[in-house]
Amino acid sequence: MALTSYECKNFNKNIKLLNGLFYLYDMLNWTYSAIVMLISTLPSFLAVIVSLYGKYKTNYAHFKYMAIAWLSLFIGNLLISISYIFLDYTMYIWGILLLIPMIFALVALLDVVSSGGLDQSKLVIITVISTSLIIFAFQPDAVRMNVSTLGEVSPALDGAFLVASAFLLAVAGFLWIFYAIKIHINLPEDHRHYSFINLIGASIAGPGSVVAFVSGVIWILPGIDYLFVAIGSLLCSFAFLKEPKLGFVLPFKVFSMTAFGIDSGLPVY
Repeated sequence: MALTSYECKNFNKNIKLLNGLFYLYDMLNWTYSAIVMLISTLPSFLAVIVSLYGKYKTNYAHFKYMAIAWLSLFIGNLLISISYIFLDYTMYIWGILLLIPMIFALVALLDVVSSGGLDQSKLVIITVISTSLIIFAFQPDAVRMNVSTLGEVSPALDGAFLVASAFLLAVAGFLWIFYAIKIHINLPEDHRHYSFINLIGASIAGPGSVVAFVSGVIWILPGIDYLFVAIGSLLCSFAFLKEPKLGFVLPFKVFSMTAFGIDSGLPVY
């Protein structure tokens, strides 16, 4: 059956649209690394939602710092994934710099969880490293075009910018896993279910991303370290949502205990 002139016009429009989409797809740098970074935005976004829900449900301060940290992580991962697709240096640099508010919020979170307040010495150290990261970010050799083992092209850190960002992540990763371990071992064994989930999340995000960097996996599949951090953020947020009291395990220690008799009101021991 012959097509009418109207149907022919619609058919030609659809063909042109498909050709345009295929042309756009060919023009963009769709690589495994870009896909990994796009995937990493999902757990980091879910971590933001979980943290905000925890803040709404309990009004505990640690959920506020979680939400800030994971929101910075989500936006940073999104910018880096876009930079991989469009091979945009500027977008990549801003995505990396969003590590700074993430790590400030993470350190504040760990301080609140561990001592109930902010540790000025940690904040000073993070401020110094972050300042150097900002300075190095705008050096001519801050970013280079990397060709991975898979033959894919993407922006990559280089020079002092690479060293500063790696050091900043290493410090944050060490603190993250250190306090996750402390929370876990300070809980009674029959209450360690959710602290173990938190510990797994911290292990994936902290040591996991560091191992990916040191072993060179990030040069094979750039972005895999950010995926580890995103997965860790979601697991930690979920653990704290299910057991918000994880945030109050470390700030308090029992120095003495007195038992009173119900009838007499006198101390028994």
